[in-house]
Amino acid sequence: MADCRVGTAIQNKIAEGVVAREDLFITSKLWNDRHAKKDVVPALRESLARLNLTYLDLFLIHWPIAQFANGTYDETDYVETWKGMIEAQVLGLVRSIGVSNFNIQQLDRLITMTPVKPAVLQEQGIVVVAYTPFGSLFHSKAAPDAPPPRTDDQTLLKIADKYHKTVAQVNLRYLIELGVIPIPKSVTPKRIGENIEIFDFQLTQHEKDLMKAFDRNYRTIAVPMWMDSPYYPFHKK
Repeated sequence: MADCRVGTAIQNKIAEGVVAREDLFITSKLWNDRHAKKDVVPALRESLARLNLTYLDLFLIHWPIAQFANGTYDETDYVETWKGMIEAQVLGLVRSIGVSNFNIQQLDRLITMTPVKPAVLQEQGIVVVAYTPFGSLFHSKAAPDAPPPRTDDQTLLKIADKYHKTVAQVNLRYLIELGVIPIPKSVTPKRIGENIEIFDFQLTQHEKDLMKAFDRNYRTIAVPMWMDSPYYPFHKK
């Protein structure tokens, strides 16, 4: 599993003195087939064992949709799942808990019905985390009319050239300046390094306005295979 490899890398760098555990912010997610309240803490303990850690900094409910291991839908309410998340936090297994891919109504319901507010929630004054910040690279997971990621747009190229950066770096910087934490995926060491090198320049307001104009209010990852779930979060109103 990926978290086993991540755990090995973390422990190696801690042992080498490159980084201390308290300098890292480590996040994991609860998958759909562990939504029963009684399953949340065991699922987190399993993840911690694979990572060789004693706690996480952030644990998220990956989707509001509950499923059995065979992929069929489970009727477990995400409110019950959240109660299991709260228990994990009380036990000290995770410092902060949050949700991923919930819509506004689901978030409001969660806040109303439980005593602990999700940690990653912009409307409540807390930071938003953005996955797939370059758009979907997996066309099978995107909607049929999803526009492909573009790195050859002349507006973006001009901004990137001004700062001697790549278009990807400019895009990440734009998100940072919006107050959003991007989590770009890469398996290439060079690009991983480039993704970090975005804190030595700042975009002008005009440049940010130009980039904002690219917004098409488009949801890249819509997971249409789950549209028949009662907890599917992305139905168009």
